[in-house]
Amino acid sequence: MCFEAGQGGPNGEEGVVVKRKAAATLHIRATGVSAHSGSAPHRGRNALLALAEAAQRVAELHAPAGPDRLTVVPTIINSGEAFNVVPPSGELFCDMRAETSAAFESVLAAVPREVDGVKLEPAIVRLWPGMDAREPTAPALARASEVLGRPLIGVERGGASDASHMATVVPVTVDGLGPRGGGAHNPDEYILTDSLRTRAEVALALVTALLGMA
Repeated sequence: MCFEAGQGGPNGEEGVVVKRKAAATLHIRATGVSAHSGSAPHRGRNALLALAEAAQRVAELHAPAGPDRLTVVPTIINSGEAFNVVPPSGELFCDMRAETSAAFESVLAAVPREVDGVKLEPAIVRLWPGMDAREPTAPALARASEVLGRPLIGVERGGASDASHMATVVPVTVDGLGPRGGGAHNPDEYILTDSLRTRAEVALALVTALLGMA
């Protein structure tokens, strides 16, 4: 059981997360050559421009409606030391999501190893496997619905979670047991206070169901 943010069903049911996409962080390190940007820019090898090119290349693979439901989003770029110096180094981070982690290999392969004399080194630095516990959790959710006295269904979410790792060794993994809210990863993120009690009831019903099935 994992207490990530709760989620409702399409018709207002109580929902718990039983399926998640695989997720990973792509890191690209750039190594160029420093030079004076005013008097000798031709002597430099611009790491910032190389990283921008890499960002464009991987973003072209973004295909959320494709068979792998792959999303590739450049999120952080760091480069440059001064306003009058050709950036000699830098790094780029990209967030990736897909049905399975195998889809990330195509993104890694799309990164050029050199752009205009700048060396690029891509690597996957964080990885969460995909999670699909729909079938093994179905009996527990059905019993928990009876205990709860209202519908409890399994839902899907694209975000990664510790449950993604747990599900690889514990088939009956249920996530999204926390309170409901909105605005995730946003300064205006919030919790629906009314859900504190209802989600506690969901967790209790699920524990009761699991203990009864043991």
